Amino acid sequence: MKINHRSKLLAASFSMLVLVSLACGSASPTSEPAKISTATIEAGAIQPGTDTPVATVQDTPTQVTENYLGDTVQAHGYAMAALTVADPAKPGMLYQSEAGKKLVAVEVVISNVSGDMLGVNVMNATLLDNEGFVYQNDLGSVDNQVGTVDLNPGEQVRGWISFKIPEASTAASIKYSPDTFGSYFLQSSLATPPSGHQPAVLTLTPVLPSSKLGDVVEQFGYSLAANTLEDPAKPGMFYSAQKGFRLVAVELTLTNVSGSKTLSANPLYAFLVDSKGFVYGAELGGRDGQINSLDLSIGEKTKGWVSFTIPVDATPAYIKYQTDVFSTNYLIAGVK
Repeated sequence: MKINHRSKLLAASFSMLVLVSLACGSASPTSEPAKISTATIEAGAIQPGTDTPVATVQDTPTQVTENYLGDTVQAHGYAMAALTVADPAKPGMLYQSEAGKKLVAVEVVISNVSGDMLGVNVMNATLLDNEGFVYQNDLGSVDNQVGTVDLNPGEQVRGWISFKIPEASTAASIKYSPDTFGSYFLQSSLATPPSGHQPAVLTLTPVLPSSKLGDVVEQFGYSLAANTLEDPAKPGMFYSAQKGFRLVAVELTLTNVSGSKTLSANPLYAFLVDSKGFVYGAELGGRDGQINSLDLSIGEKTKGWVSFTIPVDATPAYIKYQTDVFSTNYLIAGVK
């Protein structure tokens, strides 16, 4: 490997910085808030054996904006709000108990305000307790877990994230990294807000498609049509109703017009977005006549229903359909 003169100069500069840092002493990690030290000269105080005045150090904490349970925190074009803490939480089907630990769950809203497409994944979330200990997500331990979904600007998702923590610990805050590699994060406090506190609330308005119910939308060599909206939908025999929610269904037609790859038809690739930007995954078996899971070659098409469980006050706005499980390409069709 060749090293040019500039690289040598940079390396020398770096070495000098390291020596200076060592001469000034090393810093050790701490759970205390970062502080800024300001030195002031105290009149008449002289360092023994010298003519040098003594500097009196006054520690001034950095100003940290407080937030509480229910507040929305926003940065880098993304936002998060922790709405509710369940401590202990009601275990889901996949929960496995562990001696000395309890299950805690946090209901959150994760939003893409104006950033690049955000791939939501609960594995990017961590919980901090009152002593600063960090805990990873306990995948699938509660029902209604935040779904794995891609959010365009103006879209958001709501759900629960669960953690196992020691029985004596108290959940203090939740962190979520929009970047899988954790270069930055959003952090919401789980502290109870003081009396009279007005929560910081985010209202999103999604970008609505120009297409309407029944229109054919073509892109990437594929086409999608939302033929019919059934609201409320007639439940299938395997559907379980939830209080505060209703079942809606959309009949879709998928076509591989000229795609370079086969088009995967799968109800799990369909998402419903409401007028507030909230995204909902498919309710498998929610309605009879569900669209079949198959691959479509050029010139082939299929038709069937996809159902969704949404809040009783939600208004369906559009369908987004992922063209492949590993793709960020979506076909978007209005349902109004």
